[in-house]
Amino acid sequence: MNAPPKLTGKEFEELVIYRARQMNAAGEWHAGRYGVQVSMTRDPVTGVLTPQPLKSLPDFEAAIPPNGRQVVWETKVCSGASYRVSTENQRKERQLKHLIDRAAMGCLCWLVVHFNERRLKTRTDEPFTVAIKVMPDSQLIADVLAAGTKSLSRSESRLYGRLIPWNTFGPQGRKKHPDLSMLMLD
Repeated sequence: MNAPPKLTGKEFEELVIYRARQMNAAGEWHAGRYGVQVSMTRDPVTGVLTPQPLKSLPDFEAAIPPNGRQVVWETKVCSGASYRVSTENQRKERQLKHLIDRAAMGCLCWLVVHFNERRLKTRTDEPFTVAIKVMPDSQLIADVLAAGTKSLSRSESRLYGRLIPWNTFGPQGRKKHPDLSMLMLD
């Protein structure tokens, strides 16, 4: 796997963007950041309308040739024993519902989580990256929405998801990135 031991959310997203651009240049797909929605608010004093971006949709999207099937994914980084998937947070709920709605329309939708290395007294949990497929008929998703599942442990993430290898892109590559090509697999 060779996943980096510790990443911040921003660092992980930068690595994902870099790999997506490499895959774009190779013609494997066309990927980028997901569009940001905007809400217009009126200043009560001046009456001027000001755009306010709403950052609550998934992070990335891609179109796969030759038919343009859409792939949508949200990236997260977790340094703890489990990743909190609870939808008590409106932003998370909106992201998850958007992924479910897109999956119901035939899009490939994923929650991509990088688990950082954890050094404990008696053991070390190795870092890994996993992609969990979001499907409207998934029991896991039903449990999350019903608040039956509030978090996914590292072992549950491996069980429900697909491990994403870290490698270089092409024979000239030097820096390792998450291999996003598996997100194109149904």
